[in-house]
Amino acid sequence: MSFGNRIEVVIDKVVYELTSSESVEYIQTVANYIDRKIKSIYSTRSEAAMNPRLRTLFISLNIADDLFKEKEKTKALEQKYEKELTVVREENWKLKKEFTTTKAELDNYKYEVQKAKQELEDSKIEFEKVKQELDERIEDELRRERKLAPINGNANNNSNSAKQQK
Repeated sequence: MSFGNRIEVVIDKVVYELTSSESVEYIQTVANYIDRKIKSIYSTRSEAAMNPRLRTLFISLNIADDLFKEKEKTKALEQKYEKELTVVREENWKLKKEFTTTKAELDNYKYEVQKAKQELEDSKIEFEKVKQELDERIEDELRRERKLAPINGNANNNSNSAKQQK
């Protein structure tokens, strides 16, 4: 561990030279905190302020009290955030489940669309076959009519002649 930062701090009107790996600002903040605690004991003008041993005890108790209060706040915040995290996890799970369901539905729709496209293609092919057959039948029918036209023409002429003779 590197002890590169040197700083002079004043605690209870005494200058101390400290060396630490912590930042100068951090060390100064801690020293100021301790100095304020000492001054708060002096301000009570009680026996603890006069007796060095009691003063040290009360300062230690004050600092320990602050520490325990901060630990309680931290614990309360951790519990709060753990509850919130649980809610977020549950919501995340629900969203994942919903996403999975929606994705499955989408995949099913994609399959149905692909199936419909294939059916459409099959129908187009079938339509073209039927159309071609119909065109061929029409051509055959037209050929037959052309072959029969001279024969039907004579029959029509004979029929017209018969009508005229009446």
